Amino acid sequence: MTCSLCSSPRRACLARAMPSTTGLTHSRWLGFEMTETLGDLGGTETKRVDDLGFGVALGADADLTDRLGVKVKAGLVPYSGGVDGLVTVGLLYKF
Repeated sequence: MTCSLCSSPRRACLARAMPSTTGLTHSRWLGFEMTETLGDLGGTETKRVDDLGFGVALGADADLTDRLGVKVKAGLVPYSGGVDGLVTVGLLYKF
């Protein structure tokens, strides 16, 4: 079976790939309290963690067969100590 767009074998055809971009965001507002007692000494400490982050990912969907496809995405999410990377690969089945 060959691709109608590029006349290559369908499994090797990248002309059918659909590129995409994704904006990512996450937020956390956490608070906790610790109480500690050591013998006659004791104390309580309260902590708050506020975090808001943004990132971007690029990806593509490609059909392998009429019913089976693959979705690939890679991106970067910066944070205060550096940058995290992400990679996802998914298998899509069409009913």
